[in-house]
Amino acid sequence: MTVGENMPVIRFRAVLELVEVLKSSAKYRLTYWGGSYEYMEMLHSNCRGNRDKTTGRKEIHVSHKPNYQSKDKSRPEMNLELKSSRNLSGLRNFLEFGKLTGLAYGEPIFEQTLKNGKENYFYPYRQDGFLFVCTPNLSDITDVHPTKIEWIVLKGSNEKPIRQRACKYIKPFREGGFNEQLESIQLRKYVDEDFPNV
Repeated sequence: MTVGENMPVIRFRAVLELVEVLKSSAKYRLTYWGGSYEYMEMLHSNCRGNRDKTTGRKEIHVSHKPNYQSKDKSRPEMNLELKSSRNLSGLRNFLEFGKLTGLAYGEPIFEQTLKNGKENYFYPYRQDGFLFVCTPNLSDITDVHPTKIEWIVLKGSNEKPIRQRACKYIKPFREGGFNEQLESIQLRKYVDEDFPNV
């Protein structure tokens, strides 16, 4: 695949900034976003946690944890989870020789209803694919928790699903195949005031 050839459209992008590292996990906060307002509104409606006693805001936090949910050898090394341990995505191609590769891929859960009986609010976007740009801790290259993660959603459809093909876009991404799109999707600070109807 050559750079610029048949590239999927970037639906959405967001910046996850490291808040704290715990014993076996790390917590990130969604701070900036760009692209589809509808997608961000879906996250704002469903993914905010409890109100912070200091700021009075309900933040969107994402946990970064080792994948203990599956014994399958092909399982992703790490998972990203939203509130109530709701799986966002596994991270594949995340580590190489125990160090961050800098670019991982994943996909949303496909089922309409989750195992706990709750609705999967990612279901309308089930054919999308994810890329995750992971910034390493330069003071400790063995640290498996990035200092920042940029989450990029590649738009899929029933006619052209991306979810199982996201890995094919790692090389084009590294070669600049998405640079023009990324430059056109400006990031903005995530604030409640942008979502008055939620």
